[in-house]
Amino acid sequence: MPPKKLAANKSASTKPATKKAAASKQPSNKPATKTTATKTNATIKDPATAKKEEAVKEPVDLGVTIKLGELTNELLGEEASYKKSGRWPLVLDPTGNSATFLKYRNTNMLNAKTPNDLVSNTIRLAVLGGLRYGKPVVLDMEDADMFDVCVTKFDEVQKELMDDILSKEITKNEKYLSLVKDTDGPEYSPDRFLSEVDKFVFVIITKIAPPASLRKRTFVVEIE
Repeated sequence: MPPKKLAANKSASTKPATKKAAASKQPSNKPATKTTATKTNATIKDPATAKKEEAVKEPVDLGVTIKLGELTNELLGEEASYKKSGRWPLVLDPTGNSATFLKYRNTNMLNAKTPNDLVSNTIRLAVLGGLRYGKPVVLDMEDADMFDVCVTKFDEVQKELMDDILSKEITKNEKYLSLVKDTDGPEYSPDRFLSEVDKFVFVIITKIAPPASLRKRTFVVEIE
């Protein structure tokens, strides 16, 4: 009989141990549940934030390859490809024939390698005349990477002028009138611009591959 009493004592002693173990596991699960909930909430983005992130995505290269004979339609035609891109055309032509072709059209030409063409007033009148008379303004950089130099020279005319041209801000809200001086004469009065500004085109020509920063801001028209 005594051995039976000892067995009963062992059984009784194991029950509390089991309850304690079960009780100790319960609080350890709560922090894990909170951590999981925190991670789940972190993946949910505010719609406004998501929209901003979408807007700052890296711009992509856009362009077309054509023959020299198609250049007029591609730059000046109603169905020109660059118009759908929202960018101005950049002509990549290793032969230089595009520059010669445009030189004898009704354009305002600026040659980046000709010092007199990058004088502030020359730049101002070229851009202003293009806006006033609806003419293409052509910046020819030939075989040199001179875009940064051109940006500096344009900015000497007016702060961020090149940016305003590339973004087309110069054609909006009569911002072009900020280029007009009192000495320019009555032909540059505000009412004279209204019917021609929409015809303004800014064209960059180069014989060499443009830097990535410029390529992503323009519509590259490559001459094959």
